[in-house]
This record gives sequence, C-alpha cells and structure tokens, in this order.
Amino acid sequence: MSEFAILGAGIVGVTTALALQEGGHEVIIIDRRQPGREASYGNAGIVQLEVMEPYAFPRAALDVLRLALGLGNDVRYQLAALPSAALPLALYYLNSAPIRYRTISHIYRQLI
Repeated sequence: MSEFAILGAGIVGVTTALALQEGGHEVIIIDRRQPGREASYGNAGIVQLEVMEPYAFPRAALDVLRLALGLGNDVRYQLAALPSAALPLALYYLNSAPIRYRTISHIYRQLI
C-alpha cells in the first residue's frame, strides 16, 4: 500500500484523494485554509464544461505557422526552450490526431 499527500483540499484534491483511497491507498490532504476555500471557492467549486474536450494541437499548416510566428495571444514561447520541448510538443501533436483526440475526449468526459 502506498501513502500519498495531496496538496489542496479543493475539488481536484479531494476527488484525487477519494480515487486513491478507493484504490486502497492511504491519503492525507493538506491545505493552508479550510477545504474548498482557495481555487475551488473562486470558481464556485464547478468544473467547466469546456475542459471535457482538451485543446487540440493545431493540425493545419497555416495554424501552426500562425502560432510559430506569435500572431495570436494564445501561445507564448522562447525560441531557446524549443529543443527541450520538442518531445512533449511532438506527443501533443500526435495525440491531437482526430481519432486519438476523440478517444482522449471520451475519457475526459467520463472523468468530468
């Protein structure tokens, strides 16, 4: 049996702790305030529906070019950081393929 410490007694921390307990693990939740009084309090303890479908990596060449050139306000990066981010970005791109993306979105909906 493993022991886990969960930092934060908001909706994510508590549900994570419950899932771990259901798996037979010992769990302690640590929060600097009363349960649900930080991030979960600020957004009324709700999980936004748009997280049921994660943001997919752009597939169209023009969209990728727009991001690479910094023409939008949705992505900011430092050129020097790209080599270390190459593998995660490649995996993000591969997991954004239509069939894989639908599978992941289906799993997210079940979690939400």
